[in-house]
Amino acid sequence: MQLEQLVELLCCPETRQDLRLADPAELECLNQAIRDGRLASLDGEKVETPATGALVRADNEVIYLVQNNIPVMLGVKAVRYAEVMDESRYQPGEEGGDLPPVRDLAGQTTADTTDAGPLPETP
Repeated sequence: MQLEQLVELLCCPETRQDLRLADPAELECLNQAIRDGRLASLDGEKVETPATGALVRADNEVIYLVQNNIPVMLGVKAVRYAEVMDESRYQPGEEGGDLPPVRDLAGQTTADTTDAGPLPETP
């Protein structure tokens, strides 16, 4: 069974929320954090093996790593989404391409400039 099919059957073992596959940019940020030695699982253990994939909980709080194409669904082995993604200020888009508004340090959404309309004409 492919990971794309498996994710439809899985849910977060702690909250029962849906999971989604991490998009390529998220996976790259995750693996960069692992390569940099700055990523630890929820039990405090340093993550050293690059992920072949990742499953992101619906609330974007937790990531379950996929190692050798096997999802590691132990809550204590998950990582915090913010530890991986905050430095790049990346937020997943609806279609995996567009980036939604960036959140400030207090978690508030900044002004949306993506749909500000056309630029005013210059004289």
